[in-house]
Amino acid sequence: MTAHGAAARLSGLSKELLFDLVEGHPGRERAATPMAAAAYHNIFIDGEGRLSTCGRSVPYATDETSCPSLLGHGEGVMHLNVPTLMPSTLGGERAVSVSGKSSHSLVLAADGSVWSWGHGAYGRLGHGDDEEQLLPKKIEAFAG
Repeated sequence: MTAHGAAARLSGLSKELLFDLVEGHPGRERAATPMAAAAYHNIFIDGEGRLSTCGRSVPYATDETSCPSLLGHGEGVMHLNVPTLMPSTLGGERAVSVSGKSSHSLVLAADGSVWSWGHGAYGRLGHGDDEEQLLPKKIEAFAG
């Protein structure tokens, strides 16, 4: 995604909220650090290592069924207009890096563990199956 595309996805946010999300903006105590802009959703890590997402779940390209797992908030959460704190605590670890694609997301935690959620087709989530994950799930292949 181009920088223009990422900015367009963020353009619906209020100026104050966007400033809260930009690292180092003067006068803000809590700021997002790493963030990822995917095709239909954005992922943010706040200063405490917690994850938030916003965007919309869209139909899968393969069969046109909806993707309820894209935002990582669990069953029934299909559209969030503003960054919303995710329910997963990553096993108590801080998130340090995120990546998102059109149908799945990955996060690296401070302890080195890797977590994924979204559409699991073709084994893309790394859990040894094709199952959809509604919430972040630790990829055991990277567990130490």
